Amino acid sequence: MILCPVCLSEKKKHRFHVPGATVSRCLCCSHSYSHDLQSSPMEVYNEGYFKQDHENWFKYPNYPLFQKIELMITKKYNKKDISILDVGCGNGDFLKFLIKKGFNNLTGIDFSHNEHPVIKFFQGNVFEIKSLFTQKFDVIVTLATVEHVEDVRQFVSILCSLLNPGGLVCIMTLDENALIYRLTRMAKAAGISHGVNRLYDKHHLNHFSQRSLRNLIQVCGDFEILEHDGINFPVPAIDLPKSILNFLYRPMIEFFFFVTDLFKRGRFLQVISFSSCYYRAVHGKNVKKAHFSGTVDQESSIFSICSR
Repeated sequence: MILCPVCLSEKKKHRFHVPGATVSRCLCCSHSYSHDLQSSPMEVYNEGYFKQDHENWFKYPNYPLFQKIELMITKKYNKKDISILDVGCGNGDFLKFLIKKGFNNLTGIDFSHNEHPVIKFFQGNVFEIKSLFTQKFDVIVTLATVEHVEDVRQFVSILCSLLNPGGLVCIMTLDENALIYRLTRMAKAAGISHGVNRLYDKHHLNHFSQRSLRNLIQVCGDFEILEHDGINFPVPAIDLPKSILNFLYRPMIEFFFFVTDLFKRGRFLQVISFSSCYYRAVHGKNVKKAHFSGTVDQESSIFSICSR
């Protein structure tokens, strides 16, 4: 039985197929997710992942995003000695950025191996080695990770179990209602599948809109959502497959980013911060299944450039 990863509903509407997976939308909470995977969605996080497959992404870190999250942190904690954990830290770019800002109690966990004289790195899966952490953290950050996770409710549960009371969580993921997502779905309807195949790659198991990301937070516990905003990434960070059309793709994406930044709607990424009021484990005695009333909103006109 296939259940929505967010609200656990069985009701879904098939949207389309991409190589190696089927994408459906939950008719209860509107979340989109991939299922019926034809092979393992696990990527290999070796040197080639950073230096070949995603060379530009790691060569040009998203410093505007880092600055936005640093501001979220300093709004809550006006001090530098707080404990910060980055789950799915990649090569540690965000934590290294924080060092330059004066933070020094930093921990990262990722499948890849990292070493640093100041940052304490763990290698592995947070689902499996969470017991190795001997402390809880004031701030937990996870960037471009949750979309790769199959059990997103347990993932948020683990994050919050590692959080100090009243602590801060910041999650960044893609926004399925971003302008580029809408354009690629229109292109697929016209028979052009390249964009959808890339955005809905089988390694992305969950495709969050701002609405479905908020729903995930709300069903996992009693939290206060502090900020929820969109942001783009540096255009040079785009990793495009080799194609004779690449000379067109990059300027087009740069134009779309310019438009969405101008109107402050439809940006490619979303970042949400929330604080714990009190934590309710989603796999324990007080399991809460989400209930949503009403019907799923139809996608609004692309000309509204609205990401909500």
